[in-house]
Amino acid sequence: MAGNFWASSQRDVWLLETASEADLGVGDSLDATVATLLGIYFPQKIQELGKRLHLPQVVIATAIVYFKRFYTRHTLETVSPFTMLAAAVFVACKVDECPQKLASLVKQVTEILKSSFPRVTVTAEDVATTEISLLATLEYSLVVFHPYTALKDYVADAGLADELLETAWYIVNDSYCTAVFLYFPPYLIALAAIYMAGAINRAESSNSISVAEWFGSMMVDMAEVHTVAAHLVTLYDTWSLPTYDADLQRAKQRIDAIYRVP
Repeated sequence: MAGNFWASSQRDVWLLETASEADLGVGDSLDATVATLLGIYFPQKIQELGKRLHLPQVVIATAIVYFKRFYTRHTLETVSPFTMLAAAVFVACKVDECPQKLASLVKQVTEILKSSFPRVTVTAEDVATTEISLLATLEYSLVVFHPYTALKDYVADAGLADELLETAWYIVNDSYCTAVFLYFPPYLIALAAIYMAGAINRAESSNSISVAEWFGSMMVDMAEVHTVAAHLVTLYDTWSLPTYDADLQRAKQRIDAIYRVP
């Protein structure tokens, strides 16, 4: 088990080379637009499930990473994302040593899905089977490095304001609704979050060094920071579209049609 990102399977195996418009795999019956919308929706459901189970944010983030890694090698049509979100949380809880009873977890999954997907079923047996498929797909590489540690270290090192850390933390949380962690290392996502938080807050450090000046003192490829930030801005632009709710509803109807019980 690697003790740092640079020696990990996350770097060697799970950083993909080419960013895709859709961050979940689809077959012939779904399109990239639907995949993108569901790639936002299902992490939000995992987040909701994690809050119901009182899980630490890092565990929730790990579950989302497992979920999205799985669908880089499978399609939404071939493996139920409803069962997979439960399996991803179940495995993440085991890895981070806050195990949950499967029956209780399935009950909570059913609760969060019933309003939008009343005819979709998730059973403990299905989750247990899906867990095996998830572990095999992940090749048992279960340690995930997240941007949170780097984020706290950078903000402390620069002496930046507490409100900037809070804003950047929320941006990192939102980043799991994108696929940036499939293509960029955690430290770069943390830097992009600080860059965006600085623009939002116009924050300055306690010793009057601005965020821009701090970046100027760092040996960082700002083109890479801008690339990650652009992916995150796209997420916020998507959320702000006047058609977003209607588009998401259509995407949910498409996936519901595949998995609902007649």
